[in-house]
Amino acid sequence: MKGVLRFVPAFAPLFALLFLNPLLSSGEKNRKDDGKSDDATFVLKASEAGIAEVAAGQLAVKRAGSSAVRKFGMKMVEDHTQANEELIALAKNNGFKPAKQMNDQHIELVNKLSKLQGAEFDREYMSSQVKDHVEAVALFRKHAKNAQNADLKAFAAKTLPHLQMHLKMAKDIAGKSSRD
Repeated sequence: MKGVLRFVPAFAPLFALLFLNPLLSSGEKNRKDDGKSDDATFVLKASEAGIAEVAAGQLAVKRAGSSAVRKFGMKMVEDHTQANEELIALAKNNGFKPAKQMNDQHIELVNKLSKLQGAEFDREYMSSQVKDHVEAVALFRKHAKNAQNADLKAFAAKTLPHLQMHLKMAKDIAGKSSRD
C-alpha cells in the first residue's frame, strides 16, 4: 500500500489532465450554451405548470361552488392536457426533459385546494389561476421571442394567445366571485 501512495503524487498532474479537464470544459460548454439551457428551463417550467393546471382544474370540476368556476376548471383540464401532450412530444423530439410532476409550490397549492369546497374553493382557486396565468403569459411571451429551438419558439407563440385568454377569463371570474 505504501508503494502505491508514493506513485499517486507523481500521477496527480496526469490525473488532473485526463479526468478533471473534461469535467471542467463540459461545465464551460454548459455555461456558454445559455440558449439551450433557457429552452430546457422553459420545458421544465411549462410542463410543471401544465401538470398543475390539469390537477387544479380537475379539483375545480369536483369542488367548485360556482358553475363558472367549474366550467373554467374543465377548460383548464382540456386546454392544458392538449398543450402538455404537445410540449412533451416536442421535448422528446428535441432532447429536452419535461417534468414528470408539478413542483413543490404547485403540490402545496393542490393539497390546499383539495381541502376546500364551494365559495372558499372558488376564491382560492381563481386567485391562484390569475397568479399562475400571469406567470405563464410572461414565460411564454419571453420564450416566443427568445427561444433558441425553433419548435419550442413556435409552440410558445402558438400557446401564448390561449394563456392570455385564460388569464382574462380568470380575472373576470375572480372579480365576480370576490363580489359574491
